[in-house]
Amino acid sequence: MLNTPYTNNSEWIIEDALIELQGKLSKEGFDIEISDFDYEMFSRCESLSINSETLYPDEDLPGKFGVQRGYAGGGMHSGLYKTEIDRMGKNRQAKAERILDLFQATFWSILKTSDKVDESETGETKEDWESLSI
Repeated sequence: MLNTPYTNNSEWIIEDALIELQGKLSKEGFDIEISDFDYEMFSRCESLSINSETLYPDEDLPGKFGVQRGYAGGGMHSGLYKTEIDRMGKNRQAKAERILDLFQATFWSILKTSDKVDESETGETKEDWESLSI
């Protein structure tokens, strides 16, 4: 499900990032369609995830597997949170952490690429997204 208030460039930035993530997940042995991803970007509650059962059907995980951050007030977001995987079997936790790292890298890439495009079009410098968390 795609849930993003698009800017002029957001749609292709997100699509390119998801295609890249899809390829990386394929190398990890997962057969994922772009339509399997669920995200919300450029809003108060931002996330990038997939249904946990799509990746790990036999594990005790929350409904969504990925990363998210909420709005902390005052124009700031909270830190980026990953799905808790501590209930997974120890053998699968290392791989699940790698997969979460891919989601995290993709999340930041979308925001940073969008800022770079905006900077090139407006000439205004943007703050680093990762430094704006509390």
